[in-house]
Amino acid sequence: MPGQLLPFHALFFTDEPESEQALTLYRLRNFFHAGQSLVPSAADLRLDHPALLSYADRMWFSLTLEGGGFVAFAAPDTPFWSTTMPNHLDEQYFLLFLLALHQRFTLMDLSDQVCSGWLSADGGQAEAHFAALRETLLEFTARGYFNQVMQRHHHHRCFRAWQDVFETERLYREVTDEVRELHGMLLMRKTERIQRLAEEQRRMLDAQAQAEAVRERAAQERSERIGTWLGGIAFLLGFPSLVLSFLQVIDKSEPRLAVVALVLSLVVGGVLMISVRLWLRRSPGPAAEADERPRDASPD
Repeated sequence: MPGQLLPFHALFFTDEPESEQALTLYRLRNFFHAGQSLVPSAADLRLDHPALLSYADRMWFSLTLEGGGFVAFAAPDTPFWSTTMPNHLDEQYFLLFLLALHQRFTLMDLSDQVCSGWLSADGGQAEAHFAALRETLLEFTARGYFNQVMQRHHHHRCFRAWQDVFETERLYREVTDEVRELHGMLLMRKTERIQRLAEEQRRMLDAQAQAEAVRERAAQERSERIGTWLGGIAFLLGFPSLVLSFLQVIDKSEPRLAVVALVLSLVVGGVLMISVRLWLRRSPGPAAEADERPRDASPD
């Protein structure tokens, strides 16, 4: 399936001319077919090319982003080279190739999720998306991101070489920084929203407390005015009665005098009550002072 598969090959040549070996390695490394004309540079034909990992005399691992494998020229006719090494290539070295690919593809998928999640999500959706993405990255770190798979020297060298070719470490740092920075920024935005809501709620509570205090002062003023009116009424009724009783004691033979005294007492009491009422109207109370504050003044 062209464009969708990464090949992994293992080839043993028995009669390849030494003069053609560098060109054969170049063709295999770039996966050129046999009929394709080649014009390699001198650097491409070097046997110490960065894409080649030497294993033994005239034997190399080929490692590129397009795929890789193992190439041997004139391998000795021994059980190791005829049986053991092909088995290792088919199982262990191929497994190392798959593990390195798994790390690369997982990190590339996480990087794509970072980009798509940042562009499409908003608000709470973005926070949930990056929280889940962070959990996925942590799970990958714990279960899938490792630098050593096997204890043998050649196997470890091969796996590390694949990680260098696929740039696994750079991809991991890049994705980790992206997830950490973006998730942290979303948390900071959430904290700022919570702080703004708390500040607005505090202002509303302060305004309610001030309104309640104004209402309490108004109720207190009403109670004081009612008490003043009741005291005035008591004075209006009590003072004439006191005067009338005093006059009756002095002279019971003059009832008209008592009536006149009663009328005068009522007039004097009424004048005093009106004076007190006018004085109360002229002196503003706490509620009136609160109402006279500028409307645009901040409660803070």
